[in-house]
Amino acid sequence: MSLIYNCLFAAMWVGYFVYWHVMSTGVKAAERIEPAESRITRMVLMLCSIALLALPRVPPPFLNDRFLPQFGESYETYSRHVSALVPHIL
Repeated sequence: MSLIYNCLFAAMWVGYFVYWHVMSTGVKAAERIEPAESRITRMVLMLCSIALLALPRVPPPFLNDRFLPQFGESYETYSRHVSALVPHIL
């Protein structure tokens, strides 16, 4: 089942890129060009995010740690804690 989800996720991204490429054909050229520094920064960030998604063993261990405390195992316990916090936030 995990293989189906992994393939489905990849197929959705490939479908998105194919759709984007097909829809971008025949449009007029851009009037302004993005600076090279901005393009390189964006590409590096995108490649890092793709690597983190595609290679599950690559991320550093701290990315797998919890950043919110674990309240309890049941939904009722969690909802009580959240509902107790809401009046203080608003």
